[in-house]
Amino acid sequence: MYFTEAQVKAIADEFMPRVKPESVSAMIDVLCNDYNVLRAAENNGVSHQSLAKNINRLKELKLKLNTLNKHDLMENIWTSIEIRKIYFKALQQGFWEDFPDEGLDNLMSFADKVGLSNVDELMLFINNKAPIMDEFLKKLYLEHKRIKNMKWRISFCFVVQLMLIQGNTNLITVEYLCEKGWDKDIAELVLDITSKMEVMNI
Repeated sequence: MYFTEAQVKAIADEFMPRVKPESVSAMIDVLCNDYNVLRAAENNGVSHQSLAKNINRLKELKLKLNTLNKHDLMENIWTSIEIRKIYFKALQQGFWEDFPDEGLDNLMSFADKVGLSNVDELMLFINNKAPIMDEFLKKLYLEHKRIKNMKWRISFCFVVQLMLIQGNTNLITVEYLCEKGWDKDIAELVLDITSKMEVMNI
């Protein structure tokens, strides 16, 4: 689980008021500076047992705070540099612009389907998938144009939906996509291009 120093301080200040400043510093050393618990405890003059307990509590609190909800999820997607790069490159390739939150409900369903339970996990997944998305969207656009010869609108959330399909075709199937309101021919097209790219990357 990824933490910034500001996040550790904010969560501790808001939800762990009895934790001493030296314990907060020790948690920052472990969670942000890659110290082990024993070293951080010794450096800050706290017991390693209490430090380990506080770290577990902090992680539990962050998970609760970061559970997927529409507002936080959309804010993270909207401000993601990686998604913006992919989205605007897709527009250059020929996709048409759509409302950024178009498809947000499906995105949340997809994330749950593949086992991503909070914003941190989803953003890490997005950053890992980002390098292949330009090529994927290019192939998708060209094949869609060849078959249907129609314009295709794309949103920030749809980009993330496509990322979630990548590598999860055992869970996100044509049948599942159709249940979520996708047209069958689009679902088949996306999964076909996904499969071809997976074969190329083996």
